[in-house]
Amino acid sequence: MAVTENNYVGDGSTVLFSLTFPYLEQTDVKVLLDGVDTTAFSFASDTQIQMDTAPANGVAVRIYRATNIDDLEVIFSPGSSIRAQDLNDSFDLNIYAAQEVQNYSVQDIGNVTLTGNYTFAGTVSVPTPTDASHAATKAYADNLAIQDGNVVPGDKGDITVSPDLQTWTVNTLDSLGIGTSSPGARLTIGGAPSPGVPALDLSPYASNFADTSDIVLTNNGVIRAGQTIRSVVNDGGTHAWYVGGSDATAGIDGSYEIMRLTPAGNVGVGTPNPTEFGPGYRTLELTDTTGAVFRSTAGTVQTDLYSDASGTAILRTNDASPISILTDNTNRITIDGDGTAAKFYTAVQLEPGARYTQDVGFPFGNPNMTFDLSKSNVFGLVTINGALTWTFANPGASGYCTTFSIFCDYVSGSITYPGSVIWKGGTAPTLAVGKCIFTFTTIDGGTTWFGLLNQEFS
Repeated sequence: MAVTENNYVGDGSTVLFSLTFPYLEQTDVKVLLDGVDTTAFSFASDTQIQMDTAPANGVAVRIYRATNIDDLEVIFSPGSSIRAQDLNDSFDLNIYAAQEVQNYSVQDIGNVTLTGNYTFAGTVSVPTPTDASHAATKAYADNLAIQDGNVVPGDKGDITVSPDLQTWTVNTLDSLGIGTSSPGARLTIGGAPSPGVPALDLSPYASNFADTSDIVLTNNGVIRAGQTIRSVVNDGGTHAWYVGGSDATAGIDGSYEIMRLTPAGNVGVGTPNPTEFGPGYRTLELTDTTGAVFRSTAGTVQTDLYSDASGTAILRTNDASPISILTDNTNRITIDGDGTAAKFYTAVQLEPGARYTQDVGFPFGNPNMTFDLSKSNVFGLVTINGALTWTFANPGASGYCTTFSIFCDYVSGSITYPGSVIWKGGTAPTLAVGKCIFTFTTIDGGTTWFGLLNQEFS
């Protein structure tokens, strides 16, 4: 066939393209970019056009001839001379138009390759396809069946696979079986298990919550197992439970987190970052702006351990039942339900605080010593051997009684007490060589300390 077009592929920089076909008028030469007509070009020469802008990389550039046949190329008048050029131009118009019709028409002989976009009006009939390259009608495609992985003519409906292939089956009850030919539920995964291969793998294609690989259960859906359900998050992931939201298909949008299990084994309720008590400890942390409660219920009795909005730790029951702290069935501290003070039962040893010893006497220690009452209420043994200065820190709040003792061994020297200490008779006692016990008490948060010295041990 005669050449009536040239095709190129843009590279983002080339603007000059050659024409290898003849034409009568420049207006008969057309250009398509990716199938779209454009007039953004000019003639650089009779055999080359120049695009105003270089076609982008990968853009299909089609330069073709569409000879104008609406008008005669030459009109011969009676009695006028007939020139060879006029005759040639007239015949060229006919030949060019015939070539274009031949190149772009669909014929019933041979193989014809059509380039470009074509729209057929009306109905196009094709025979039943017998080869992979044949066209098919929509009616034919709608009635295909799948058998053993092959598409075969037949009535649409069941998709079946031979049992030895162990692939999948969809029956007329809309049940899908994978690895089984008899699905007993909407989805049944059967067949012999393969170590290390999950029965179902849902892989997300995006990282945002709205596009996760969700399993949506509606209308009180239930996940159950005959024995054990194992929930595993790989690569140090976190288990999180959410509630709320109105659209089950929208990931966690509109919902909020109520509980989280971290890779370290800590559980947070109301907090995404449960604080670990210490290395190796497993922590259950309940957090809320108005208070968090750990509740245990036995019958009608409820026992709550919680902290309120002010940060106060509270242990309570909902009736007059006593509260006991036990180390075993014998050793315990019990607070009766009638509101009386705590009662101590059998072999209970109360540790008032961490006891620690500091030698502050010269030349071994610091003569300025602070007794931190947030750490202990018993201190000793303190060796007094030089001029010492004592400071009392962190007593209880005003309205509460704070009492602590200091066990000492007096050798020599003196003690400068806090100015808030008052003594019997208004004067600090004189120390004697030997063992002694100082006791200090305040009921106003340390504004006034009542001092007492017992030296009967020397």
